[in-house]
Amino acid sequence: MVRFNRFYRLIIWSVFIVLVACETSSVQKQNPDANDYTTTESGLKYKIIKPGSGRKPTPNSWVRVHYVGQHLNGVVFDTSYVKNKPLTIPLSAVIKGWVEGLQIMEEGAEFEFIVPASLAYGYRGVSVSDPDRTILPNETLKYTIEFLNIVDNPPSRIRLN
Repeated sequence: MVRFNRFYRLIIWSVFIVLVACETSSVQKQNPDANDYTTTESGLKYKIIKPGSGRKPTPNSWVRVHYVGQHLNGVVFDTSYVKNKPLTIPLSAVIKGWVEGLQIMEEGAEFEFIVPASLAYGYRGVSVSDPDRTILPNETLKYTIEFLNIVDNPPSRIRLN
């Protein structure tokens, strides 16, 4: 009986250690290394992949960008590269993290952003039929944005394809 109890205690402790290791790994993925990123006052983290040399947008600008949106586990939930069609949109129509982040960038730049939920979709998240594209409530997201240019003569309305 004593051997039997020791055996089960050993199994329980082994499972516990594995679960703790998995949770630690998950937390590390959700909190990218602060040394790689600059953090703004709002909590937006960014890393310059390629510097730009053009103009910076204002909150009222229309911009043309290529982007990849990912969950912190690396699964892509949206991208403009699949259709090779950049997104042209007013900054006023995107999440707060994009508004803030794009104003840091110059035309031609490419940045990686870690966007906290408060600057993304917040407590609501975004629910869609494809689980990979669903954004959970309070989820931190990762975006890579290539800022192509400011649109000087924007269209009269937004066309989403």
